[in-house]
Amino acid sequence: MNIMNLFDDSNLNPYDYGKRYKGLDKEIASHFAAKEIGFHLEILAPGCFSAPYHYHEKEEELVIVLKGEAMLRENNKYRKIKEGDLIFFPVGEEAPHQLYNHSEADFRYFVLSSKCPEDKCHYPDSRKTLERKTRAILQDGNPVDYWKDEEDPALHWPAEALAGKEA
Repeated sequence: MNIMNLFDDSNLNPYDYGKRYKGLDKEIASHFAAKEIGFHLEILAPGCFSAPYHYHEKEEELVIVLKGEAMLRENNKYRKIKEGDLIFFPVGEEAPHQLYNHSEADFRYFVLSSKCPEDKCHYPDSRKTLERKTRAILQDGNPVDYWKDEEDPALHWPAEALAGKEA
């Protein structure tokens, strides 16, 4: 069947990567056997971040906010996003991004991206690069774990933005 309801909470998978990265997600693209685009549903827990601050060389991303509000950090500018917002992230170093759920309720959003096997993802806060094809993660040229130096992304955010105020 090629229909799925984004508010059906069956088959959600919990994730927990330390105290700052927690929530639920549902990988949907594989369910539909999509080959050229990736897409998933994510429910970000209060007080948590979506992923390490990053940008892609060849992969575009689109976020659709379904429920709640969060703060967006994009190119070190901070703004509140809310239900109904559509956010497009182009490729390149001018578009690093990260979400933070500053509220006390879950934040539900849908992510759509192009799937480019040649993509490299860069993490400016931790000086890391991930090469999609080989899954190699390098920091300053040395192999490292994906989560190295990502333990507390709040260190890179102003207090006002963490409190849900645009900075």
